[in-house]
Amino acid sequence: MKIKNTIQVADARQAYLRWNSSRYKQLPEIVGGDIYKYIQLIPLFLQLNNKLLPGYADPDAPAGVFSYKPDKNSIVDAKLLNNKFRYQQEGVINNYAIESVCFHQKLIDKKNSCWIFYRSSLNIKQLTLLKEKINKLSQWFSARGECIDFNCLSVDDFVSNKIENINDENKSLYLDRFYSEMILLAGKYPVWWLVPPEKEKEYTAFVEHIKQARFVDVEEFIDLGGVAELARSDVIKKAIDLVQKIKQSPETCLAELLIIDQKNTSWPVLDGISHRLKYFIYTGKVERNPVDIMAKMMHEAMSHYPETEHILSPVRLFSRLRNMPGQLNHKLVDAFLADDYVYESASTGLENIISYLNFFKAISHEVRQIFSNIVKQYNAENSVSEQDKILASVASNMMAFLSDGDDSVPLYNNKNTTDIILDRIHLKQEITQGSGRWSLVLEVSEGNEKTIGGFNSLLGLLAWCWLNRVVNHSTQVSIESPGQQVKQIEAYYVLEVLIQQLKPDLISNIPAVAFENPVRPLQSLLFVNFMALNKNENIRVTATDDPLSFGNLSENLVTHCEQLIINSWGDVYTKQYSGNTGILNCLCEWTHHAPLDELSKPQKLSVFGHGAGDSTYMAQRVEQVYDEMQSFFYNTRNEMGRFILRMGSEYHVVKVEDSLLKPVRIGKKKALMGYLEAASSSFHDTALERLAYTDYPLREIYQNNKPHVLQVFFQLINRAFYTWVVDENGSLWADVSTIYNRESYITHWLYFFRNISNRLKKINYQERELPGLEINQISINQLGGIEFYAIGADAVSGSKNYIDIQVSINGHVDGDQLSLVCDGRRFTYGDFKQNALIECVQYMSARMTGEGRLPVYVTDIDVPLRIFNVIERDDIQISHILKFKRNFEHKINKLLDS
Repeated sequence: MKIKNTIQVADARQAYLRWNSSRYKQLPEIVGGDIYKYIQLIPLFLQLNNKLLPGYADPDAPAGVFSYKPDKNSIVDAKLLNNKFRYQQEGVINNYAIESVCFHQKLIDKKNSCWIFYRSSLNIKQLTLLKEKINKLSQWFSARGECIDFNCLSVDDFVSNKIENINDENKSLYLDRFYSEMILLAGKYPVWWLVPPEKEKEYTAFVEHIKQARFVDVEEFIDLGGVAELARSDVIKKAIDLVQKIKQSPETCLAELLIIDQKNTSWPVLDGISHRLKYFIYTGKVERNPVDIMAKMMHEAMSHYPETEHILSPVRLFSRLRNMPGQLNHKLVDAFLADDYVYESASTGLENIISYLNFFKAISHEVRQIFSNIVKQYNAENSVSEQDKILASVASNMMAFLSDGDDSVPLYNNKNTTDIILDRIHLKQEITQGSGRWSLVLEVSEGNEKTIGGFNSLLGLLAWCWLNRVVNHSTQVSIESPGQQVKQIEAYYVLEVLIQQLKPDLISNIPAVAFENPVRPLQSLLFVNFMALNKNENIRVTATDDPLSFGNLSENLVTHCEQLIINSWGDVYTKQYSGNTGILNCLCEWTHHAPLDELSKPQKLSVFGHGAGDSTYMAQRVEQVYDEMQSFFYNTRNEMGRFILRMGSEYHVVKVEDSLLKPVRIGKKKALMGYLEAASSSFHDTALERLAYTDYPLREIYQNNKPHVLQVFFQLINRAFYTWVVDENGSLWADVSTIYNRESYITHWLYFFRNISNRLKKINYQERELPGLEINQISINQLGGIEFYAIGADAVSGSKNYIDIQVSINGHVDGDQLSLVCDGRRFTYGDFKQNALIECVQYMSARMTGEGRLPVYVTDIDVPLRIFNVIERDDIQISHILKFKRNFEHKINKLLDS
């Protein structure tokens, strides 16, 4: 197929070589200083293996650059490096190792690199020696304070993306910049320059046409590829990569994003810096400077947005960039402005700080609206492929990252600039309709305040001050808060904690892969406030009043807590929790980033008070509660667990719902006991927070709890048996009885369990193994620690030194019929009707008249399931029977006492 073109290939070659020659002569202006002389000598260093020249590594190192012959100026400059050097080589080296040597300075940030393309026929040894030589060259430049990134590879490696510089970037996007920014120092030129702009989309075919027609020597060029292989997805990938780096260099992010936006707007029509540059070179137009072309494309991109959508007009924005370009090439800024520079008088003091922050806020705003436009166009055209879905998800994550919510801490400045650090900050709180808003007062004069406001919390405002680099360790803090809800010393303490704990680099150095995954927290700081109790000074705070058992402290009710979170996308935001239960909700929600059904564990939570002393101790207690709760659920992945703690005088339980921890209010102490005694269809491992219930050793009892075992725990306190029984499903039963005889007390449990086991076999244990029995006595050792002593059947004689009661109730249409067996004597309903219980009590009373008071224990119960409030057989558990036992024993003892 004959391909027609508007310019002859030979003419295109001459046009490019003339342009490259002019660029080569501009090298002193491009790089500045005397370093250009050394850059121009790089081909000579590679041409020779001379010990007197930089980069010498080995006499066998491959040398020679295609068609290179140094000029007189290069030889003179080489002699200046070493006056012993003499150039003896004449002509060019035919058996060359290097095909092409290119110098590349990026237009955006002026970063320098040197691309050395070697022949693919080099063997491993030759390649190793060549790379060693180039490494020494790099070190030589570094020793002179010049940072040049040397890239040594073959053309095949470049085409197949086997290089870190560009392996994550679309090749066409990279080459568009590379072709326009590179200067050929020696060797072969890219054949791309011979392909007319209108033939770019037929690049491969046209290059093949050049080779076949031999318009030029096919040995004098290299083929690095074209710039037309570009899809909409490639554009948004590049935009995502740029926005991800906004906190490292917002000014370069803006400039590069404008170029991408212009490409995106023109797509599918091909547009780019090198594309335009080639057109100007072919047509002989004056505008051949890549910097001017880039500036024009940036202007065109800016024109897409109405003037009302800019915080600062483009001219004002770049006029300020001219004064503080950061990493951005100042020549690009000058080219953008041309003669439209807006002069602004130098501001000082607080005015300078406001101007500085507003400037970076304006850059962030531009980046956000440009990226939003790119995403909008992508979403309007993308297909439903998996790759498109992934890109759309990442773009959505990036949009969320760029958005400023009410609780987010906007970050505009990431530079340590000493002239914007405040010696003193004044923080002001205004309360309207019950909610407080905080602001930073930068200047106060009569009737006039200049403020930066809109913060929902003091923590968010202080974090904003620190992360935007307007405060440091020396900054003083003053505060204006209605009713002195927050004191000056407290605000300063929070700022000190933020400076010590928050590292701004954590926010700036976010990897690009982070936006491919759901957001997760990286760091959190929790600050708790405590409300003072209005109590009589003579009344001490008790454990009932104290939410987390902080003791006799004047400030002891949790009323508010604020959490600062940094997530994996680099967002910083605050969350607020109010009320005594707020902190519990906070602790549970912090674990939600690591659901219980996943392998990860929740991150550590750092808790601080708003000051020192008691507040610090209370914060430590909150952290202890979190650690204990996390350990209980996550060490064994306990999805059926229950963690109980107390807030104020009320108890709460933390349970697992859909693999997430959720708190539920129980109520006061009586409600807690009812909750623990409630029946359960399966075993629930239960834990009590260390100071949740200190009256009795419930925490330690549940630490020893086992499934499918009836565990009896008793303790002798003030001539009474305090008994706690945990049944096979973890339900609690508690009772207090008078001490008569320890052995009889233990013995009756053995008889009771034997008899009840026989009953359970008939009810719902026909095909299941019966629960086991454990009896433990609790005692306090000399150090105040709780100890458990297991008691076996061999520890008692088995004699019944107590009154043994066996209860039987027969359901009847005329009413339940109660019968009793007391020490072998029967008191049946058939003999005594409704008086069976009275007759039995009279018998026991008569016996005690002669023998003295004896304990009365129920050891067997045979009653209908409905009396246990149970409908189905499978729902019965031993705690149901124990409740009946307790109630019946109390009733008998009450009758005996009366």
